[in-house]
Amino acid sequence: MSNAATILLELLQKVDAERLEVFLDPHVMLHLLETTGTDGDALRTRLEGGEKPGALLLSLLERHSADELWAMIPEELREHTLGKVRAQSARTEKDEKKKLAPMVLGLVGAILPTMIALGTFPEWGSGTSFGWLLFAGVVSGAAGAWAKPNDRLAAAIATAAGSVVSVVTGLLIAPYVSGFYRLGVLAALAPGALVMGLLWLGLTWHRRTEPASF
Repeated sequence: MSNAATILLELLQKVDAERLEVFLDPHVMLHLLETTGTDGDALRTRLEGGEKPGALLLSLLERHSADELWAMIPEELREHTLGKVRAQSARTEKDEKKKLAPMVLGLVGAILPTMIALGTFPEWGSGTSFGWLLFAGVVSGAAGAWAKPNDRLAAAIATAAGSVVSVVTGLLIAPYVSGFYRLGVLAALAPGALVMGLLWLGLTWHRRTEPASF
């Protein structure tokens, strides 16, 4: 487990998530450090040495309870920061809801052609065609690009490839899962999901860094 994750877990054992975000606000943190008598030169040395705000807060919580630190924050600063935290939380919740639409689109792009390949809808025929493979790639790729605006190309490639792999897998296993379509869909989607995940990791690996917040 990374050092940042360890510090975060220790902090969450001492303070609830909302208060934690308030404590980590730069203005609040500076006030708490000054109020608790932290020497300015010592603080500068710790920061220059690479110590993160989360570690600084953890050291404060070892000497004071969360309630004591909370009471040290001036009411105006506390309410202002708390308002910012809650507004950000509301925006995050709204963003999470927005992510649902591309997720549904991506599932349709992967599952529908896979079900066709498995012969789930006999009246529509069984097996697959270039058209259904194209449908899977284009729809799922578009959903991936929609879901990840900062990594559109990587997301489109990963989701399109994953969906096509699922459809092809469905076609290959169709003779063995006849009549067990739910099981067949799950079995076909598994390798597609694996391919998608591996491609996504491979295409975005160079941008991955350890969280710096804590």
